[in-house]
Amino acid sequence: MAGSFQVTWNGLTTGLLPYNANTGVVQIALQQLLADASIVVSVTSSTTPFGLEWVVTFMGSLAGVPQTKFWSSARYLQAQYIQSTRMLGNLPAMTVTAVGLTGGLSPRALVYADGAVSPNGITTIAGSSPFVALVDPGTLVANQTTAVDSAVQFWPGSMSTVGKNGLSTGAYNSMSTFVIQPRDIHSNLINIRTPHPEVQIVETYIQSGIGLGVLGGTFTISYEGVSTPALAWNAGINVVQSALDKLSSIGDVVVSTNSVQTLVNTVSATYLSDTLTTPDLTASFQVGDWIRLGSTSGPVFTVVSISTTNILLSSPYLGATSTSTSVYKQSAVGFMYIVTFDSNVGDLPSLGVDTSQLTVIGGTGTATATVTSCQVHQTQIISTTARSAIGGTFTLTFHNAKTPDLPFGITSTALTAALQQLPDIYAVNVATPVAGPNNAFSWTVTLLSVDGSMDMLYAEGQLLTGAQVAITVTETCPVAIAGGVSSQYGLLGDFFVPRISGASTVTGYASYSTPGQYVGSYLTPRAGTYHLDVVHAFPNGLVGTYFNNRWLLGDPVVTRVDAVVNFMWAEFITPTGKDFISIRWEGYVQPAFTEVYTFAMAVDDGARLWIDHTLVLDQYDETTNAAVQYSATPISLVGGRLYDITIEYRENTDVATCVLLWSSPSQDLSVVPTQRLFHPDSAIQSSPFTVVPFGVHPTAPVLPSLAILDYQSLRLSFSQPADDGGAIVDSYRVEWWEPLLYGVPAQQTLKVATSVTGGSFTLTLGGGTTGALAYNILYSDLEKAIEALPDAGDCTVTMTSTGATRNYLVVFTTKVAPVPILTVDGTLLTGTTVIATCANALTTVNGSPSTVASGVITCAVGDSVLGTAVVAGSRTDVSLVIAPGARYTYDITGLTQAALATPPSSPGDIGVNGGYAVRVTAHTSAGYGVPSVVTQLKPMAVPSAATSVVLNLVAGKSTSLRVYWAPPATNNGAVVTNYMVEWDTVPSFINGSLQQYTNTPVYFAAQVPASTKMKYTIQGLTPGVVYYVRVRAQNIMGLSPPPSVPVSETPRLYAEAIDVASGVTLSSIEADGFHTVLDASTSLMLSWLPSINPQGSSVSKYLLEWYEAASPGTQAVQVLKIFDTLNAQAVTGSFKLTYSQCTTDFLAVDVSAADLTDALNS
Repeated sequence: MAGSFQVTWNGLTTGLLPYNANTGVVQIALQQLLADASIVVSVTSSTTPFGLEWVVTFMGSLAGVPQTKFWSSARYLQAQYIQSTRMLGNLPAMTVTAVGLTGGLSPRALVYADGAVSPNGITTIAGSSPFVALVDPGTLVANQTTAVDSAVQFWPGSMSTVGKNGLSTGAYNSMSTFVIQPRDIHSNLINIRTPHPEVQIVETYIQSGIGLGVLGGTFTISYEGVSTPALAWNAGINVVQSALDKLSSIGDVVVSTNSVQTLVNTVSATYLSDTLTTPDLTASFQVGDWIRLGSTSGPVFTVVSISTTNILLSSPYLGATSTSTSVYKQSAVGFMYIVTFDSNVGDLPSLGVDTSQLTVIGGTGTATATVTSCQVHQTQIISTTARSAIGGTFTLTFHNAKTPDLPFGITSTALTAALQQLPDIYAVNVATPVAGPNNAFSWTVTLLSVDGSMDMLYAEGQLLTGAQVAITVTETCPVAIAGGVSSQYGLLGDFFVPRISGASTVTGYASYSTPGQYVGSYLTPRAGTYHLDVVHAFPNGLVGTYFNNRWLLGDPVVTRVDAVVNFMWAEFITPTGKDFISIRWEGYVQPAFTEVYTFAMAVDDGARLWIDHTLVLDQYDETTNAAVQYSATPISLVGGRLYDITIEYRENTDVATCVLLWSSPSQDLSVVPTQRLFHPDSAIQSSPFTVVPFGVHPTAPVLPSLAILDYQSLRLSFSQPADDGGAIVDSYRVEWWEPLLYGVPAQQTLKVATSVTGGSFTLTLGGGTTGALAYNILYSDLEKAIEALPDAGDCTVTMTSTGATRNYLVVFTTKVAPVPILTVDGTLLTGTTVIATCANALTTVNGSPSTVASGVITCAVGDSVLGTAVVAGSRTDVSLVIAPGARYTYDITGLTQAALATPPSSPGDIGVNGGYAVRVTAHTSAGYGVPSVVTQLKPMAVPSAATSVVLNLVAGKSTSLRVYWAPPATNNGAVVTNYMVEWDTVPSFINGSLQQYTNTPVYFAAQVPASTKMKYTIQGLTPGVVYYVRVRAQNIMGLSPPPSVPVSETPRLYAEAIDVASGVTLSSIEADGFHTVLDASTSLMLSWLPSINPQGSSVSKYLLEWYEAASPGTQAVQVLKIFDTLNAQAVTGSFKLTYSQCTTDFLAVDVSAADLTDALNS
């Protein structure tokens, strides 16, 4: 074998080492990687059948000089000392590079580490260090503070109720979050000194009593000089809380109690009711007593009234309804009020209590009230511990001053004296030490008066003796007199303001989550690209920028932090300016309550005020002679959040005033205090972040309506969705169908085994997958989650349970076939992962192989329905170009549907399942939303003109005409309900003689003579006058258009016969000079008068007939016979007769002889 190798450790590489280098060569090569001799290794070697192995031991410590040479304490190991800190702990593994190795089969150089066993059987060891690094992070530095997020995306109805990817994206109109990691100048995570609220305990009791009396009278509670109204000796916690909330100096508090612990009985309590149904409890309670419900930690109320069957509470009960709710009473004489302050106000002064009006009734003793509170680091406990008897001494240090050596069992008196000898401690109280095992003691030290900050004592125990002896100093807080609860000083956290800017501006908020983590949250804006600035803020004041002009122009002359905006200047406002000054204050304001706030400015002269980027007051241009108070527009704010505030103030001349005030339902008008004002520090690391929100499904288009264009067309009108989902609507999908042809919607069932006890699952439909859904998800949440899937449309979900499964029935109410099968992923479920779906009316279980194999879930045909829903048409070419304020429209054409048998009651009436159903769905970059409500209408139009219109004379009538017609070629979607017959003497039908008659088709069909046609006899006409007649069909939409050329006829009859007796003369001819004898013998003279009534038709000729009386001849006789030659059935209807090229009108088959005579004579 030949060649060489190189070793690399911690980024450092040796020179070339021979393949068979001895241990000394390897050891020296490694130790020379650094020139400071901090690399100390020991190398041994061994031979294997196939090569060499070098064992490298990193020598962090050596046996030899006792550790006590450096530390005088028996706690430490005596036989070792550290020779190289670089060699301590679990070190990085070496790597080796072969350089020209030859010989054998595949020569290689390898490293074994971290417990791996070498070919020669040597087990490697991971190093460990005897030291533990304890880092106490420093003050927050904004540009070292980091922010991170995750890929968890908001999904409606899922366990992801907020998006956690807020540094990069988020779903519109949902809460997006990210994590802020506060860090110090060295980037150490600040995960200690976590924020917590101030807790103080107010207790009322009788001191030095004999146990027979009760409290009476009143007391008051004060804070920083402001007092509550008088409170009854037994005031309820809700009364005290309301009174404290009203103090302008205190803000929001929560009052609770550890009192009321004595179980009395059980009662019937109802959720949201303020009345208890009880057995007779009048011996245990009276009006004004405290009563606790549910458990010893349940809510406490005051008894408003009591009877033998009921107790009226001071407020509604918010617990679960139960007929066996435990009730507890107050057995002690006094009362305890635990006051928890807003966590955003930090360490606070103690409350005050005035007991001058508090009395003792029926006993002895003094009515007393105390406040137990805590100040940071004021009370500390010094403790020693060991595993053997403790001896020796220790010292205490405060503000860099150290006590002399103190004996391990020092008395409280001696310790008090030693501490008060320190220069910065003026007064201290040390309680009697509490002895522990092995000569251990603990001393409770209360610093009463110190110079400078109230810091922790430092205890040095290097001269204490004993096995594993230790001395510690911890802070503590006083416990209530009645015990059971400790006070707590308030500790402020850090404040951050996330702000989204771009197409819109959104100010978010940050709240403490866990040690080292704050959660930033904001309401996600519309889709687009935004900047997310995350700024660290300091409490106690706004940044004021002062200008020596009235217009906020130019460079400011002063920039400073003003603790409050509460100024009255009689002299100079700036170092060089008194009049004509302007000031801009900027920062954040933090409301104490979630309420509607009304801000006010008391100013001389003018001011503007913006809250959360909204101008709520604008009196900037005012000029006044004295301060005037202006109220701003009320604005809703959430307690504890930071809102941007900007004030612009202008002073003209004379005395200047500017005061910022606020009020809300829970607090009276007062100056906004300094602890509620904040100013920006600087942005955190990597701020601003680029955030690209995405839209969600739009809501349904609103107010869809249909209008009829013609008998085959409808016009859809609608308005845009009330919420477009945060993205521009780029198209609309219009769908239509005939109701009877729609089909049935798909139904699928999700089944979850009851053996599933936790975890989550997801559902996939087509190409979309939900977020993580809780194993026991509510059916309403499941509905939201499915509807959020791409193009899932609207659905409904209901739930039932069986012994083995919970069953969710999903009905896809608007999705047309085919509907994909819902597939489920239950790998993250716990207990079991038995979950599946049933679909398409099949017995197939759609689940994992293990689910199917379990047999727990089965699918019956009735568990699902195969969807057959279809639409007749679907289009997406709706024009998006509309006038401002106009509605969108779309014309649906080609709708062919026969008229219903029942006449419509109104235009477009769909009757029973007639007409067309139409819906519209909005589409954005997020996909299609849910469809609109369905609107229905039947296209229809006025019918076409009546056909086969014929106008005839009426037999035997000179004043009548008879019109015949057939139904229109098409009724255009609505049955004909009437016909209108119109007649006039002019073809335009526009003079005063127009007449008309309207009736039903049934009526016209029944008129004489009987025929398959409709007919109408127009009477009362003037014979001989030309009449123009038209017939118009009518349906619900109106009358058919009039024909361009009406039919016409003149009503007439043959002239009346000339009366023979008076109007006809027959005489012989006399032979005279003009007539011959022959003429006289062979001729007769016939004379007649004209017909007295030509009946509408002028006589054009006369017919003369004569015959010999004795032989008049024989009249022709024709027989008309109507019968059925095939089936011998009765014949109905009508017929016409034609004679000598003249045709009668229609004649009924049963026409009378007289009528037939008239017809033939006509």
